Amino acid sequence: MNTSIEIDWFSVIAGALGGLVFFLLGMELMSNGLKSSLGTNIRNILTKLNKNRFASLVTGILLTMVTQSTGATTIMMLSFVETNLMTFFQTIPVILGANIGSTFTSQMIAFDITAYAIIPVIVGFLLKTAGFNDKIRDAGSAILGFGLVFYGMKLLSISVSDLKEMPQFLEMVSSASNPVIGVLVGTLATAIMQSSCMFTGILMVFAKEGLMGLDEAFPLIIGSGIGTSLLVVLAAMGSSRQSKRTMIAHLFVKIVPAFIFVPLTPLLVMFLDWLGDLWTISPERQIANAHTLYMFGSALVILPFTISVAHLIEKICPDRPIPEDNIPHLRYIDINVDVMPQSAIELSISETATLIKLTGRMFDKSLKPLLDYDPDKPESRRQIEKVIADLDIKENKLDFIEEQIRNYLFAVGRRKASNLITSQIFSMISIVEQTERMGDVIHRGIKPLFNKLIALGKSFSKEGHDEIAHYYNNISNHFQSLISALVTRDTQKIAVVAADTKQTAELADSLRLSHIKRLWDENPNVELTHEIHMQLIDDLADLATLLYNISSTFSRSILPEDGDL
Repeated sequence: MNTSIEIDWFSVIAGALGGLVFFLLGMELMSNGLKSSLGTNIRNILTKLNKNRFASLVTGILLTMVTQSTGATTIMMLSFVETNLMTFFQTIPVILGANIGSTFTSQMIAFDITAYAIIPVIVGFLLKTAGFNDKIRDAGSAILGFGLVFYGMKLLSISVSDLKEMPQFLEMVSSASNPVIGVLVGTLATAIMQSSCMFTGILMVFAKEGLMGLDEAFPLIIGSGIGTSLLVVLAAMGSSRQSKRTMIAHLFVKIVPAFIFVPLTPLLVMFLDWLGDLWTISPERQIANAHTLYMFGSALVILPFTISVAHLIEKICPDRPIPEDNIPHLRYIDINVDVMPQSAIELSISETATLIKLTGRMFDKSLKPLLDYDPDKPESRRQIEKVIADLDIKENKLDFIEEQIRNYLFAVGRRKASNLITSQIFSMISIVEQTERMGDVIHRGIKPLFNKLIALGKSFSKEGHDEIAHYYNNISNHFQSLISALVTRDTQKIAVVAADTKQTAELADSLRLSHIKRLWDENPNVELTHEIHMQLIDDLADLATLLYNISSTFSRSILPEDGDL
C-alpha cells in the first residue's frame, strides 16, 4: 500500500519563493533602517574603535549587525581603505568580526516567534508611514523588516513541510553530509543568493521540519561563508592595491578556516548534539549555534596571526609603481560600485582632496615662473611657455574630475537618502564647483599674465615681488594644510585653515595700497607692471576667498569639529 502523499508543487514553490521574498525584503528594510540611523556616525565609530585588533574585531561585529551582510561590511572596508580612513592591516580583524556579527541574525530568527510576526509588521508600518521625523521612520523600517523576516520564515516553513514525505528529497539532502559536497553546495547556493543569513535561515527551516540534521547542515554552513565572497571579489576589481589586499584577506579568512574545520565536523557535531541534549535546544537553534560556533572558531584561529597574514598577503599582492600620466581618471570613486550614501560622501571627500591637490599644483606651477621671470634670460621665457602647456593639460584634467564627482554626487543624491545626507551632498557639490572655479582663476586669470609680462619685457619691482611672493607662500601653505587635513580627516585643522584663509583673503587690500604708494612715488618699473600687478593681487585674493569658502563648508557641513552633524 502506497502511504506517500501527493505534493502540490505549485503551492510548495510559490510558498517557498514568497517566503524568501518576504525574508529578503525584511532583511533589506531592517538593514536600511539601521544604516540610516547609524550611517552618519560610522566614521566616528571607526576612529574610536580601531585602536587594536580586538577593538577592530568588535567594530566588525557591530557593523555587520547593522549591514546584515559580511560581504557588505567588507565592501565598506574597501571604500574606507580607498579613502585612507583605514589601513589594510586594520581591515583583517574587522572582517573576522564581520563573520561573528553575521551570526546575530541567525540567533535572532532562531526564536520561535513566527506566530506573532504580524505585530512588528503592523507597528513598523505605522511608524514608517506616520513617523514625525527621519529617526522614527528609520526605526519603523527596522521593526517592519524584523516582522517580515519572521513572516517569511513562517511561510517558508509551511511550504516545505510536506517535503519530508518525499524520499528523493530526503536522499538529496542527506548527500550534504559528505563534507566536500556540502561545502560546494553551500558555496554555490550562497554565491547565488548573496546572503548567508538567508541561506542559514533556509537550513533552520529545514531542520525545524525534520528535513535536515546537523550532519548535513554543518558543511553547508562552512560553504555559505565562502559563497559571500563573490560580491567582494567583483567590488575589488579595478581598485587600488590596498583594496585588492583587503579582498584577498576576505577570501583568506573564509577559505583557510574551512580547510581546518571540515575535518573536525564530526567532533563539532557531537559537541553540539551534546549541548542540545543537555539544554533541550530546538533544531533551528542548533543550526544557529553551529553557525555561531564556526564563525567564532574561525576568528579565534586567525586573530592571533593577523600581522603574519597581512605580511603574507602583501607578498602575494606587492606594491607596484603607478606611472604618472596625463589621462584624467578618478582615484577613489567607482561609478559601477553601489555603496552606502555615507561611504559615497567619504569617497567624494577623498576624490575632492585629490582635486584640490591638483589645483594646488596648478597654482604653484603658475606663480613661480611668473615671479622669477627675468627678461634678460631666454630660459626664463622657455620655462613660461612650458608652464602654459602644462596648465592647459591640468585644466582639462581638473574639469573632467570635477564633472565626474558632481555627476556621481547627483546620482547618489537622487536615491532615497536622509535629509542630512542630502544636505551633505549639496555641500560637497558646492565645494567641488568652487575647486573647479579656482582652476579657472589660475587658467583664465593668471595664465594670460605670462604673455603680458613677456610683451612688456619687464619684471616686478623688488618690493612688489617680495609682497606677492609672501602672499603666494601663504596661499600655497593653505593648500597643503587643507589637503593634509582632508586626508587625515582632521576636523580641528580644517577649522584652523578656514580661519587662516579668511585672514589671508583680507590681506589683499593692504597689498593694493602698498602698490599704489609705490606708484605714487613714480617708480618707472611699478608703472609698467601696474596692470599685471593689480590683476595678480585680485586673482590671488579670489583664490584665498575660494579656499576659505571650501574649508569653511567642510568644517561647517561635512566634517564639523565636534563630530555631531
